[in-house]
Amino acid sequence: MRLGPAVGNVAAFKTPTRMESANAAPTFELGSPATFPRRLTGHEVPRLMMLFWFGPAFQGARLEAYHSLRRSVGVPLHLVVSGNLKEYVLPGYPLHPAFELLTPVHKSDYLFGYFSHHVGGAFHDIKQPFGNWTPYFDKMEATREAWLIGSPVIRGNVACQEPMAADDPKCLQLRLSRGENASHWRSVFPEHPTAYINGRYDPFDGTRGACCERVRDAWEHMISCQEHIARPRTALTRDWLRLVHVALDKKLAALNATHYPMARCCMNHESGYPVNWAELKGNTLFPMELKYQSHVYPILPTKPAKAYRSQSEDVPWRVLHAAPKSSPRTQATFQDISHARVARGDGYARVNAAPTPRQTQNSDMAPRGETQLLPAFRNVVTALGAGLARIGL
Repeated sequence: MRLGPAVGNVAAFKTPTRMESANAAPTFELGSPATFPRRLTGHEVPRLMMLFWFGPAFQGARLEAYHSLRRSVGVPLHLVVSGNLKEYVLPGYPLHPAFELLTPVHKSDYLFGYFSHHVGGAFHDIKQPFGNWTPYFDKMEATREAWLIGSPVIRGNVACQEPMAADDPKCLQLRLSRGENASHWRSVFPEHPTAYINGRYDPFDGTRGACCERVRDAWEHMISCQEHIARPRTALTRDWLRLVHVALDKKLAALNATHYPMARCCMNHESGYPVNWAELKGNTLFPMELKYQSHVYPILPTKPAKAYRSQSEDVPWRVLHAAPKSSPRTQATFQDISHARVARGDGYARVNAAPTPRQTQNSDMAPRGETQLLPAFRNVVTALGAGLARIGL
């Protein structure tokens, strides 16, 4: 079973099904890269919705959810898959070199942040939608201070990672009140299973301190990370993408040394896969929603609680394309571009880079500390451990 070409064939999704033909509701335009906006200035929100999919071809409930999105959302849909991704990536703004090493779920999560920052518009998991989004684009257009519009969330569904939450200066103030600081803090929970990679404790993933408790306690002001409308190039989306790049910088060596076992992975670092299930979206986005709370509007209706998964999605890694290793040249190119853009604050700055005066004044950029980017030798240790585990030593 070889999935690559079929997964990337957008045309396969254009043929109306019998269910669509029988439904009186319109099927909205499926956008193409040729109609995709590529302006990189301003903060206007394009009227479009982006969907991302890197798993096996839609079947069952997932296919039904996709057709429901096409029938109801009221704006053109852009379905980004492996076959057309290069046509959507913005010139001069490459994806992180770890991208090709990520699971299909994490690829989608990464692109949520990438396109929310650089392009804006609506973003949706391929799940049943609540209905027409047009009125909420109208509200976004009329409310310039709205940076992110989404549906309400409950406290139990708020994810968080302590170093991400520590990006907020108010988190550091909270730590000081507890006798802690930027480098040392106490956990408020028993350690999660995700604290361990190949038997080694990883505080970047596992420690849940008072800052994450603060994020969870603010759940009433937050939105779901499964669907939203984003205003492009705001401080919120920039910090989200920047922190995601920091996490991937840290884990690039371990990603090169491991393979995820299943397409839907990984809750507990199975096979040494180093990225947390919610790390690239919920764990990072929720803390940024609190940091920029006044710009987050939980006004979208809640989508229906319908089944959305197909059994065909539980695909072993061996039937997917082998994830290519990013070459030293690719990594060097990305690093050069990244460092050149630190002063521009476009999501590519390293977490320990000092903000420019303009960033400090306009973006509420938090102080940077080495606690948010662990020393590089940890990557080497993790990669060596993963390699030994794979060969049975």
